[in-house]
Amino acid sequence: MTIDQIKHQLREQNQLLKGTKAELVERAVDCRVWGLLPRCPECGGGKLKVSYHNGSDPSGGQTFKCPGFYDEDHFHFCSFSSTDVERPAWVDQPMAAKKATSAKPMPVD
Repeated sequence: MTIDQIKHQLREQNQLLKGTKAELVERAVDCRVWGLLPRCPECGGGKLKVSYHNGSDPSGGQTFKCPGFYDEDHFHFCSFSSTDVERPAWVDQPMAAKKATSAKPMPVD
């Protein structure tokens, strides 16, 4: 799988797109297995980052933090940190469904 293909999948799920190929693969696998990382519930602008206390297994403990975000040219700091965040499931969109949703509806007579 190419970097562009991985980024396309992450983009469809509204996930962070920056990083090396290894980081992108790790992020995609993490999101598919454990769920997506939502926007910060406190500031609403930052994309949460997760760190696992025991490698890549959340059963050993995990911490979610908001790095803050840029709004136009101003940085908004956020101090949100939690060990428990609801992670929505990764939802694959089949190509047929994508084409059907992007197609223009047929007029009804």
